[in-house]
Amino acid sequence: YGGYSYIMCKVKLGDNICGHVCHLECALRSYSAGTVGGTIGLDSEYFCWRCDGRTELISHANKLLQTCEAIDTDDDDGDIKEKILKLGICLLRGSEKTAAKDLMSRITSAMSMLKHGTDTEDILN
Repeated sequence: YGGYSYIMCKVKLGDNICGHVCHLECALRSYSAGTVGGTIGLDSEYFCWRCDGRTELISHANKLLQTCEAIDTDDDDGDIKEKILKLGICLLRGSEKTAAKDLMSRITSAMSMLKHGTDTEDILN
C-alpha cells in the first residue's frame, strides 16, 4: 500500500479497520469508485468488495491535489502532475456533494494552469 494511486478501505470492523487496498484505476474501471449510479449508488466513494463498506474519496482527491502541488516543477515534465490531476477528476466527476464540486473546481483549475504552463503551487492558497 502506498502512493497516490491506491486507496485503503477505512471502514471500522470492531476495533480495527478493514484495511483492504485497491488500485484506484482498477476500482474506477470496475465501477467500485467514484460516482456510480444504479444499485451500487456511489457518490465520490470507494466500495470495498471485501467488507461491502464505503470509504469517501473527497479527502483522497484532496491529497492528490496536495501531492501534485508538492512535486518540484523543476524535476517534473508535467506528465506526473497531469496523471494525478486526471485521477482526481475521475474520482469526483458527477458528484452531487458540495465539497466534491468545490474540490473538482480546484483540480480542473490546476489542470488548466498546468496545460498553460502556469505553476500549480498556488492552488492551495
